[in-house]
Amino acid sequence: SGCGKTTTGRAIMRLIDPTGGQVVFDGQDITKMEQTELRPFRKRFQIIFQDPYGSLNPRKTIESTIMEPMMVHGIGQNYDERREMVLDLLAKVGLPGKQYLNRYPHEFSGGQRQRICIARALSLKPDLIIGNKEENEKAQIEQLMETYPVWMSDIYTLEDALQMMLQIGNLVHKTEAATQLVQQTRAALQGFPQAQGQRLAYLIWRKPYMLAAKNTFIDEMLNVCGFQNAFADFERYPEVSLEQLAATAPDCVFLSSEPYPFKEKHIAEIQAILPQADIRLVDGEAFSWYGSRLLKSIAYLKELVSQMNL
Repeated sequence: SGCGKTTTGRAIMRLIDPTGGQVVFDGQDITKMEQTELRPFRKRFQIIFQDPYGSLNPRKTIESTIMEPMMVHGIGQNYDERREMVLDLLAKVGLPGKQYLNRYPHEFSGGQRQRICIARALSLKPDLIIGNKEENEKAQIEQLMETYPVWMSDIYTLEDALQMMLQIGNLVHKTEAATQLVQQTRAALQGFPQAQGQRLAYLIWRKPYMLAAKNTFIDEMLNVCGFQNAFADFERYPEVSLEQLAATAPDCVFLSSEPYPFKEKHIAEIQAILPQADIRLVDGEAFSWYGSRLLKSIAYLKELVSQMNL
């Protein structure tokens, strides 16, 4: 969604240096550590990247990929012991057998590469694993939960987002600040102007055209504003043709600023098939980013609805 999940994970790992704030792990501020101090800590927290292919070295076999962290941190007495550990890890993530050891990343599917990334993260027996829900299968997450404490956000509604803020506040010992933020957000929602029930299509991508349907946070925010999702019979983020869009005949079409950066020039191509529709560029962050940014989003959405009701 572009809200900074990967950047946050990389900052926690100190793969990039934060520009401010603290990252406190086991009572120590990681942001103040020198690289020599940080190295033993890195063994204790691992990240599962969103792009499994980009995070795997295409020149290394899977055996080398999983074994390398063990060698760096002195896990296992010798090659044979580490090889058995690699085989055990691959079996745990659903890739059992020696036949996988000498293969390269391009020889696996996307889902299999993601499992390899999980096996590599588990090789150091970390205390903390950072991952992204949308990039990992439910079965993989449940498997991790058998061995590790896992907290996973699953946001579809505004209430989900508010509860998530409270949960994270408790986790990081900022309960009072989180409670105050949630109270401010609830207060901001009072007196929200309602749209006049317009049927709306919310486009997020071009060629192929994709839109936000039901069971998305975007759909929830459209409902909060009083719009009807013209594609409420679809799930998540379906592809649609221009012919489908024209046949559905929504009253309004929102062209989101993200993930595809729709611009003024794109309005004309949608207007050509929907000459009567109200076509607008909108701030995608306001509809899809949950968390502390909701306060800013609510102000933006109130102004947008007010303009459309004129």
